[in-house]
Amino acid sequence: AIEYAMEYPVTTEIAFDSQDYNQALAAFYDAWTERLADLARTEQVIVLCEGDPFFYGSFMHLHVRLQGRCAVEVVPGITGMTGCWHATGLPITWGDDVLSV
Repeated sequence: AIEYAMEYPVTTEIAFDSQDYNQALAAFYDAWTERLADLARTEQVIVLCEGDPFFYGSFMHLHVRLQGRCAVEVVPGITGMTGCWHATGLPITWGDDVLSV
């Protein structure tokens, strides 16, 4: 297996609502979409994510771009908040409690 690091061009050094931030990430996701789609033509490709890909996950940006270009199967992960309350051994809610995220 060959491993490719998907290193983000920016994290917190540019405000997330700035045009530069959005352009940098859009270019990053566009480039990786091309690369993944090309790899998927001849290889089985796995993208590992932290937490759940569709719960504030960055994979959703690739998922949208890959639609119609190659088959995509998403395997749900464990979100950070779920992992935290399981680590404590205590339920986060009881009975009819309401949890808002």
